[in-house]
Amino acid sequence: MSELSGCEVIKILSQNPSTETIPLVLLLAKTSATQIREGMNLSADDYFTKPVSGKDLIRTIRTICKVENILNSVAIEKVKQYNRENDLVISIQPSTINFSESNFKIVCQEITDNALKYSDKGTTIHIIGISLNNEYVISVMDNGSGMNENQIASIGNFMQFERTKFEQQRAGLGLTISRKLVEFYCGKFKIESVPRKQTIVRITLNRTNNTI
Repeated sequence: MSELSGCEVIKILSQNPSTETIPLVLLLAKTSATQIREGMNLSADDYFTKPVSGKDLIRTIRTICKVENILNSVAIEKVKQYNRENDLVISIQPSTINFSESNFKIVCQEITDNALKYSDKGTTIHIIGISLNNEYVISVMDNGSGMNENQIASIGNFMQFERTKFEQQRAGLGLTISRKLVEFYCGKFKIESVPRKQTIVRITLNRTNNTI
């Protein structure tokens, strides 16, 4: 790049909430320990030195991730934070998906936190993960405040809904980041909700052919 180095681009992206979780791979003209160290310290996901093949690049971007390990650990950690261990009902089939582990963890944290934050203690949080042919579907359901159609639409526009009423300082942004990450890995992100009754966040991801 003539004006900015790769590390400088990472610094800029990491300072913007809307781009800080985008997976980044450094492409270096030559192997430089200093550049590699700087990039990794700035949270680059990986690096390549030129020349690089398209196959190698795709293989790196589509990192294999074990669903049940991360989703289970995140769910248990989150319910403990909210002192709601008895509210969790979880059923996760083992599988591997094309997703960076670090980014998948972010998605799991955001959708689980959202369900816990906007539902009352004593109500059930359902987390289900099932394999369907070449896809893996994750559903997180809560019986909380719910959203209307405009609120759901705002998730894609980096807007916050009813902030003063529900004190949702980060809810819209957190779900938007999750949606962008899922779509980056060619997945689908859908919210179904009934205001003041129920919300279901459903994520569909591509499975790998790897065995666990």
